[in-house]
Amino acid sequence: MDPHRPWRTRRELLRDAGLVGTGFAAAAAGVLPAGPASAAPPAIRNLPPSWYDRPGLEGMPRIDYESMPVENVRDHGARGDGRTSDRAAFDAAVDALQAKGGGVVYLPPGRYLFQPPPPPTPHYWLRDLTNIHFVGEGESSVVVFEQPGIAGPNDYAPRYTFTQAWAFPNVVNVSLRALSLTWTPLSQMRDGRPWYAIVMDGGEGAQFLGVHVDGGQPGIWIPGGRDKWVVDCVVRNTASDAIHFQGATRSVGAYNYVENANDDALANFTNTAETPDPAKIGDVRFAYNTVVFVGWGRGLTFGGSRQRIDHNWVEAQVEAGIYTDVGIFEGAPDAPLYDAAAQDNTLVRTNLAQREDNAFYRYGTGGYQGAISVRDEVRGMRIERNRIAGSGVHGMTFGIEGWRPFDGTDVVVDRNIVERPLGTGIRFVQTATADRIRLAGNEILDTGTASVSVEGTLTHVTTADNEVSTSPSVTGTVHGDFDGFTVVEDQPRYRDAYHGFRVAADESGWSQPPSGPKVTPATPVADVRRFGALGNGRVNDLPAFERALRSLPSSGGVLRIPAGRYVLRPAAGRDAYPDTQIRHHLLVAGRDDIRVEGAGEDSVLVFTSANHQGIRFVDCERAALTGVRLELPVRPPLRHNRALVELSAVRDSVVEDVTVVGSSGPGVLVDSSRSVAVRRTRVDRAGTHGIEIAASRQVFVDRCTVTGARDHGIFLGWLGSIACAPQYVRISGNQVTTTSEGAGVALIGGDHVSVADNVVSRSYLAGVYLYSRCGNFPPGRVEVTGNDLSDTSTGRLSHTPGAIAVHSLQRGRTSADVLLAGNTIRRTPYAGIWVGGPTPIGTKLADLARLEVRDNTVTGAGGPAVDISAGQREHIDHLQIS
Repeated sequence: MDPHRPWRTRRELLRDAGLVGTGFAAAAAGVLPAGPASAAPPAIRNLPPSWYDRPGLEGMPRIDYESMPVENVRDHGARGDGRTSDRAAFDAAVDALQAKGGGVVYLPPGRYLFQPPPPPTPHYWLRDLTNIHFVGEGESSVVVFEQPGIAGPNDYAPRYTFTQAWAFPNVVNVSLRALSLTWTPLSQMRDGRPWYAIVMDGGEGAQFLGVHVDGGQPGIWIPGGRDKWVVDCVVRNTASDAIHFQGATRSVGAYNYVENANDDALANFTNTAETPDPAKIGDVRFAYNTVVFVGWGRGLTFGGSRQRIDHNWVEAQVEAGIYTDVGIFEGAPDAPLYDAAAQDNTLVRTNLAQREDNAFYRYGTGGYQGAISVRDEVRGMRIERNRIAGSGVHGMTFGIEGWRPFDGTDVVVDRNIVERPLGTGIRFVQTATADRIRLAGNEILDTGTASVSVEGTLTHVTTADNEVSTSPSVTGTVHGDFDGFTVVEDQPRYRDAYHGFRVAADESGWSQPPSGPKVTPATPVADVRRFGALGNGRVNDLPAFERALRSLPSSGGVLRIPAGRYVLRPAAGRDAYPDTQIRHHLLVAGRDDIRVEGAGEDSVLVFTSANHQGIRFVDCERAALTGVRLELPVRPPLRHNRALVELSAVRDSVVEDVTVVGSSGPGVLVDSSRSVAVRRTRVDRAGTHGIEIAASRQVFVDRCTVTGARDHGIFLGWLGSIACAPQYVRISGNQVTTTSEGAGVALIGGDHVSVADNVVSRSYLAGVYLYSRCGNFPPGRVEVTGNDLSDTSTGRLSHTPGAIAVHSLQRGRTSADVLLAGNTIRRTPYAGIWVGGPTPIGTKLADLARLEVRDNTVTGAGGPAVDISAGQREHIDHLQIS
């Protein structure tokens, strides 16, 4: 039995959701830091043998750091203060090492600034490197790349076709270890100008070890070359691919953690215009990676020849979890994928974007249509022992309806588990042809349509020992043995808490805001003190909280938190809901009519991990959190995307009179839920957005205060544990002030959205910002009315030329209908209201069905009250300004 498999089949008597290994865990455990956090050059330690001895790293070259000379960038003039450009110091350190034949550039803790180059030069730092190794102190050693901002009044256009932060062509024996790269301010617009975090083009021998990347378009880009290794890296919040190999040979991506990418998480793309014969490049492996929340593109992709994708976890992916990706650029010749293997992967809720409420796609058309999507020519492929749970369309598809055919030979589909797809378990589309194909030992349970559907032509077919909930459907042609299917009544192990939200019909009107659980004198109460909580700020009180919660009956009750300072430390192995890689401190799951209440500011919950949600409500109805203060004492240097309050797959629930301080992600996250109210809640110093509403409907954010959020004060989006168009969302009467890099209120989608009577001041970007992350879920009706916006879009690198900015909206089957009325705008350096158009990060105009601008008051603006260019006006079907 393979000890590294994340699950085993029923025939092996165990169905285990499992955890694939993740680089996130290894990096967070402190395996990689190089030495003491001092300015003096340390003795750089080698990585221990156990680090290299993990599965998937066989044959990895072991770098002997201990034998190398070391140059500290501080000794060459680097300030590391995040304000002074440090490029010259890095040049000097590399020059000193090149004279010695190579060595280590050491980055002690600090924020090392690289500023945009003089236009049109695209490279922040371009160097030819041989035998150079950059080593830092993990997340304490941060290289900061400044995003180009607006050059001046009426000068909004981008000054670069693309930018590359660190560009190292034709590297030979180069590594980055235990350091971090980030962009400021963050942008996740897929259609913006490319701004690569790091590029290692061609060459031989490059390693990324424990590198953190926060932002970029893409993050890590590795075109060409051989012997490239990306291991234990953490890549979050990229505007396109997270880790991209192209035409690489003998290369590995393993134990990496990717979250919130806006295109492929780990890609191995074959551009046949450059490499017409993919057989000449190959031997790439993606193993033991974890991918969650990808808003565009695919999880992991195949290219070239002899590639293996194994033991990975992909979760909440809008497109295919695994995809074959050989040459689809316009004008590029077709070519086969050779000898590929997808084995022992777990794919949970993929293909989330193909829905009727997504005006860009709709169910069953466009997109990739399968958790594993195989297209075009394939010459040898093994799909074995994968677990596919809750696909938004099919479990596997061979060919893509309406787009790409499938032409395969020697394909093996063995011992996979496919559970609860909304469509077919395994589908061969009408344009699919396959010769010598085997389907054996698969379990295909609780499918939305047929277990197996053959609409194309299969020859020399072998089937055996497949267990299915419904009989296969054959409307095409099958030659061979197709009798190896047994209909069983087994129930899937996978339970989808999000199923009801995924299949729910569109909302038809506003509902009443929820009030949460009803509490009477007879309601059971569990006081955490009675169950052993000390509240002294030192002892871990989580076990007492869990005992108290378990004591409440299934009918509900009150979890009471008296005044005190309660430390909640997550318990390893008991810190995740089933079938997710998202971790928590305190979980309230599958409970209805639960009220968690404190005594106000004196009831303090202290969370110890920036990599865990604080208190997480999942699959609850009529839940409430009220009267508590939640703290993460140390906010990490980079975004970790974890909320201190999360409501996921909940209904009719409230968060009110809560204070949230210092999260590593949003302060409050409403995820994939319906009928939620966040009221009279204060969020200070959130690590991303103050309050985030993700893929939810009938949400009311009223009378909250957000101060010092790193990104947007309040953010409405369509991607969470599911993807869907937000509908009937009201953001009203809130106060947002002093965002570090974001807007006051920002929206990337939604229909029947009201942003009304909010007060926004001192926002880095626009006070109200409506933009597109990518093509998915273009917005519908949005009303921005009665807001008071002062000192907005004042960030030094702001790319929003208006206090209210509407940017790059996509056109779909329906397009945006926007009302901007009755807003008061005071003191903004650019226009009062701007709709466009060219900015420093892109040129895409906003497509709108209707725009009405009326009765706004603008004073103290550096530009016109309303700025809509002639070119932009051509992209608005109906425009009214009064």
